[in-house]
Amino acid sequence: MHKYLVIIALLVLQQAAWATDEIKTASTIKKVVVYRNNAKILRTAKVTVPAGKSEIVLEKLTSGLMTNSIQVKIVNSKVELISAVPRINYLEQSKRSERYKVIQDSMLIVRRKLDKLNIQITALAAKRAILMGHNPLGSAEKQGFTIEDMDQLMTFKEKKILEIDFKNLEYTYTKQDLNTELGHLRNQLNYLNGAKQKASGEVVLQLQASSSTSTDIEISYVVIGASWSPMYDLRSDGIGKPLELVYKASVRQSTGYDWKDVKLVLSTSNPNQNNDRPLMAPIYVDFQPDYGKKGKKGNNYIAYQGSGNVILYTEEEGRRNNLNTPYVNESTVTNSYN
Repeated sequence: MHKYLVIIALLVLQQAAWATDEIKTASTIKKVVVYRNNAKILRTAKVTVPAGKSEIVLEKLTSGLMTNSIQVKIVNSKVELISAVPRINYLEQSKRSERYKVIQDSMLIVRRKLDKLNIQITALAAKRAILMGHNPLGSAEKQGFTIEDMDQLMTFKEKKILEIDFKNLEYTYTKQDLNTELGHLRNQLNYLNGAKQKASGEVVLQLQASSSTSTDIEISYVVIGASWSPMYDLRSDGIGKPLELVYKASVRQSTGYDWKDVKLVLSTSNPNQNNDRPLMAPIYVDFQPDYGKKGKKGNNYIAYQGSGNVILYTEEEGRRNNLNTPYVNESTVTNSYN
């Protein structure tokens, strides 16, 4: 009974030792290596580590990081790295980029222009209705119209209606352009919204320090949702002039975070390729002595029969026994066929 109590007490003490408050810290992207598929991101952070054991949370990382690619470097030798555990925070959505905010503001400006334009179009329609509906000719408002009065009235109405219609046509064209621009902005916003509305990735670092100190942290990991493809431009000053080949690259990424003011490297290697040395299975060679007649002529050969069994034959015996197996003569491997 006392043994179980001691074990429980030790477990409680161990959990209490790690039950410290998490220290959340932001990191900055310093370098990005873009592969044909995926990318490797290097981030740096500076944090103050308290004495004892602590948990540092590097927050606001992409959720598409490959967990087996995480590498962490603690610059301060007085701080010991115990573990690095990735996790997903679904409550913290990745922050929208400045580009997203710019597009939202642009859409708001376009909508306000459309609202103003609709009011102007409505006012023109009301003005035109008044002109078309008000006809004093032959009414009780004025009697005894002359031909000159009628001509002046018709000329006035024609002029005003044309002004209204031309203005209304101008407003209509402007409205069409604004709606087209609003559609483009909405499509771009939907694209960015799909990239930005992702759960936030985090890496929890368990550290231990003998005393309170500060340290720089470097963390690198491979993420999905990034790629690049080559592009080429051919330029020439004219016929018979030399051609200039300009090599470019189209970089695409939907990691949820902007790569702003970072060192960008393009690579054709594969980060998922296994670069471990191959483990070769040993093959054991043994010899079976020939207890046949002495004085046989011909070269001796070794027939490999699989599973590590190697039998010594003469060339003549190999042909006689219809052996169609590889023969080893010193360091040369040949095939013997009848």
